[in-house]
Amino acid sequence: MRVREVTVQMRVSDAARGQARYETLLERRPDFVPHEGFCEWELAPGVWLQVGQGIPARDSGPVRLGGIA
Repeated sequence: MRVREVTVQMRVSDAARGQARYETLLERRPDFVPHEGFCEWELAPGVWLQVGQGIPARDSGPVRLGGIA
């Protein structure tokens, strides 16, 4: 199997605050906002970060964003 795309989804308890936090971290607005409470950034070709309103999962590991310039 050859993987060509990767999507990572983060759940946040407050969508507006979560979006604002990632806008600050990534220094730009989302690339795609399909509906209220959910937004996406394409970090590199085929690599997507989704941030959505919801209950953050327990016992999930951290996400490392490496190579940010």
